[in-house]
Amino acid sequence: MKKTTLEPLSFKINSYLKKFNLPTWEWSKFLEEANYDLSNNINIKKEYNIFDSKEEKKKERETLKILNEEEKNYEELLKYKTIWENKEGFTYEYRPGQYELTKTIRELFRNSEDEEKIACIEAPTGIGKSVGYLLPAILEARINKKRLLISTDTKELQIQLINKDIPNVLDSLGLNGKVSYGYIKGKNNYICIDRLEAYIDDYESQNPTKGEILSLIFLKRLVEGGKYGDIEEINYLVFDNFKEISTHLRNVSCDPNMCRPKKCKKIVYIKTE
Repeated sequence: MKKTTLEPLSFKINSYLKKFNLPTWEWSKFLEEANYDLSNNINIKKEYNIFDSKEEKKKERETLKILNEEEKNYEELLKYKTIWENKEGFTYEYRPGQYELTKTIRELFRNSEDEEKIACIEAPTGIGKSVGYLLPAILEARINKKRLLISTDTKELQIQLINKDIPNVLDSLGLNGKVSYGYIKGKNNYICIDRLEAYIDDYESQNPTKGEILSLIFLKRLVEGGKYGDIEEINYLVFDNFKEISTHLRNVSCDPNMCRPKKCKKIVYIKTE
């Protein structure tokens, strides 16, 4: 079995620093002292599939029963506090404005295919807009097998929907694992492996600092496994500790005009999102 130690990391960092005539990384001595097999200390957390549990099925049956009683008017679910309460990190209260928002969107879905309709809706902060439009969207996807697109004004809201709001609504309705969802971002939100490799090979900073080199090593190791490439997912602590990384990212992100995912021979992260 291959040992999982910190020695390769220390060696790679010092090799890069030596290439640019920079002193040895000061953390190397600490890594050498702690150079034991890390695999012995890794606890593997098993994830269990709860999507088909009796509780989930019961939740969905209750949701569908209420909808049938309410003539499939999605907005009526907002009046049932038992559906929404006791959710971790999710505080719910009935809001008339949210009810009207959901009703308007539901009515749009009910139009015949020959009758196109557009709704322009403006609502103040705190009315619960996210749940207001996610509820009818999720139910349409589940009940009528529709595919829907939600366009957000900011990437921050996009992340909030993916990581918090959508999971909360699915959990409340008993639809975990029964409605698939994902997100799409522009190409420049991803690291281009081809540009990164060329950037590292041709790095021409006259007097590179240790921070510049360490930042490059971080990016190189980040994409080596073929799993990471979304710039948004880089922890803010990395930016705090590697000030130069923002400059590097501007030079190694995908070029929207030049990037052709289908023709690229390297891993293209945007293809898998």
